[in-house]
Amino acid sequence: SKHHAKQSKFDGSDRQIRGAIIRTLTQIPELNHDILIDSVCLLPEINSSEERVNRILEGLLEEKMVVRNGDSILIP
Repeated sequence: SKHHAKQSKFDGSDRQIRGAIIRTLTQIPELNHDILIDSVCLLPEINSSEERVNRILEGLLEEKMVVRNGDSILIP
């Protein structure tokens, strides 16, 4: 289609990190913020900085895809 927009490469993308955050929270429904960041950064397919993962997590919080409960992050 003429109006078809091709998505950017998935490996190493913000979309991949967003998915990893959501996937982690579906496996462990409530995680301490720092533990969540560390867990996602340590995933072999992510290999990203804490700052980048935290920035993407903040975006998910703003979009209300995840919520903060004290020091914990969870899916509403």
